[in-house]
Amino acid sequence: MVSRPPSLRDPARQRELAEDGFCVVEVSEDVLAGLEALYRRIRPDVLEGFTASIQVEHGSYRHDAHHGVRAATKAMVSELFTDHRVVAGNFVVKQPGPWVVEPHQDFDFTDEKRWAAVLAWIPLHDADESAGCLTAIRGSHLWPTLPRGSGDHRFPYGGEMDRLRDLAVPVPLRRGQAVLYDARTFHGSGPNLGDRERAAGAFAVIPREAPLLHHHVNPDDTVTVVAVDDDVYADTPFHGYP
Repeated sequence: MVSRPPSLRDPARQRELAEDGFCVVEVSEDVLAGLEALYRRIRPDVLEGFTASIQVEHGSYRHDAHHGVRAATKAMVSELFTDHRVVAGNFVVKQPGPWVVEPHQDFDFTDEKRWAAVLAWIPLHDADESAGCLTAIRGSHLWPTLPRGSGDHRFPYGGEMDRLRDLAVPVPLRRGQAVLYDARTFHGSGPNLGDRERAAGAFAVIPREAPLLHHHVNPDDTVTVVAVDDDVYADTPFHGYP
């Protein structure tokens, strides 16, 4: 296998990302203020349960979040990452209540034999376990996996969900922090037990030189791989076929 180039400029954080599959970084007030202003401007009047803007079927929320998050986090990406670009911008919002996101992996945004896709999760306020902060499984990015994308996706660890829940550790963050994680890292979140919504900005980056790929798993277990442009998830619902 070809050695994948480092994603992060900071060697210590890169080491954590490579070994654990995730790490915590600081976020500037300017970036947070930009995300907060964007979210206030484009937030739909009604959000229920758990909502990721990138999965919204209709309306401008998905489009505006994608482009707005990319613009708001430009300085953060430049500061933290080696030569990378944002290929998905998103707001992830959980209302108070029992909404649980089970451990899962994100899409493989590129050829993971050569490059890593990294996701950022940036809460707009303090987010501890009681607010449904992100949870992650250390080292799970090194487990064997299958192509991850739209279509008839086969989750190879579906029969071990109880064990996955036990292995997942909370990653509490204060406002001004973010968690970065490898797209292969198993992650989720518990219920929001507070009295206000838990809102976070999020984005996915890949190296500047890497192609953005969408994997579609067909009913016969074959996989169609499509090279797509960087705005595909602004124009197509996340689980749709480009």
